[in-house]
Amino acid sequence: MPPHRWFFVVFFLVSFGVRLFYSHTLFLNPDECLHVNAGSSAQWAVYHHPPLLLWWLWAATLVSNQEWWLRLAPCLAGAITPIAAGLWLRRWMHPAAAWGLASLLAFTPNLVLLSVQLRGYSMALLGIAMALYALDRAYSETSRRWLLIHFAALAFAILAEFMTAWVALAMGLYGLLRLLREREVRSLVPAWCVGQSVCVGLYVVLYLFIVRPIVEQHTPAGLVDIYLRGAFPRPGESLLRFTAIGSFKQVVYITGSMAGGAVATAFLLLGLFHWSIRRDSRVILITALVLTVLGAIGEFFPYGRSRHTVALGLLSLAAVGAGLDVVARRWAPIRWAAPAAILALAFLTPLSDVHNLPLEVWNKQNWDRSIAHFERLVPRGATVLADGEALQMLQARLAARNDRARHTGEPNTLGVLGITMVSPTWDWPAIPDERVTAEASRLPEGIWLLDTGFNVGWARTRWRALGVEVLVDEPGVFLLGRLRPASRSSKLIDEVRPGK
Repeated sequence: MPPHRWFFVVFFLVSFGVRLFYSHTLFLNPDECLHVNAGSSAQWAVYHHPPLLLWWLWAATLVSNQEWWLRLAPCLAGAITPIAAGLWLRRWMHPAAAWGLASLLAFTPNLVLLSVQLRGYSMALLGIAMALYALDRAYSETSRRWLLIHFAALAFAILAEFMTAWVALAMGLYGLLRLLREREVRSLVPAWCVGQSVCVGLYVVLYLFIVRPIVEQHTPAGLVDIYLRGAFPRPGESLLRFTAIGSFKQVVYITGSMAGGAVATAFLLLGLFHWSIRRDSRVILITALVLTVLGAIGEFFPYGRSRHTVALGLLSLAAVGAGLDVVARRWAPIRWAAPAAILALAFLTPLSDVHNLPLEVWNKQNWDRSIAHFERLVPRGATVLADGEALQMLQARLAARNDRARHTGEPNTLGVLGITMVSPTWDWPAIPDERVTAEASRLPEGIWLLDTGFNVGWARTRWRALGVEVLVDEPGVFLLGRLRPASRSSKLIDEVRPGK
């Protein structure tokens, strides 16, 4: 095997091995469990994402429910993406810079953990990287075959995540600009038009069957005010300031640290300036950032510091590479030294993505131990008041594949292991104390309470005030208690600590 092929093999195996390790050791978070439940029960109508991940989960759950198996497709995508990106960057950039930047996609902790999770982002990123590489090859070789590969990869990305829309538009403008500028590729115009029409058709279908029902049934208030406050401009905030801060935070997300983000941003600005003065067609790819910012201003798509716009990171690294090549004219080692320094800073810095909790918290052993306590303590026929996150997690873990409908019986109610799970809202802060005491008074044996998923522990103080007996307390993972009708004592009569 030629040496360069050995490089690809080793690069892939190391990148994939890291992801496979974490896919086996981390338990499924609430969002992942929601995807598993929707996929295994073929709930196409309630899945508010493009369907590619759902199709994978529907097939995967026929084989096994093991975490590593369900996460195999995102892990493979996350490991292949850096190779596709490196091949694209290598076409117009020095190999040291191209593969140094590709290493950031392969090994920065935020991107490793993102591609370990059951989400469509890593699959979309793979499609985008392959589409960019194939498009450049199609134009350089005047090849309809590579143009077909480009549109196939772009369709793959479109069906994986909505964030692809902004990059797809930017790629369309980039392709159109090159068709107008380069006379020798104009024979590709008919094929390019057909491909663009197919991609537009895909978005029409996604809008009619997924986006429009979301718009009609939901308001953006919860998204804007609670979950992604920093990803939308606040009232009165300067849009220029919002764009600048959001852009920097997105680079920080990709590079994995504030210091690394600052270094990368300096090269990014230099690269954009270099593209602009040379009138390089690639500068039009920055329109993806402009379109995403407009989406945030319109309060229908977040921008900055999050997985939702990770695709912009790939375009950002391209501009970073252009900046590296400018500096390399005076000091060639910068091509590998800067990416190496950025990657080292990522490993020395705590995770910058607030959605990636510490790995020790998400260790699968903690979840397995908590579930064992749950099955031992909660009797058949009991009622458990829980938040929606807990319902989704137990549904994915304990319910049979054919029983994973979103609700069983009454709305927000799940029957599993002979236990009735009642979930009035998605997370515990929205469950009023009056609802808890009313449920406990209604049942002679009282009611069990469960908090698990993201932000476990918010309910602990409230439970103490209500006199709840805390029976299982796995910090950051699982909180199980019981409230009897006559109980108003704040004493905790028993507590199961980690490792017991």
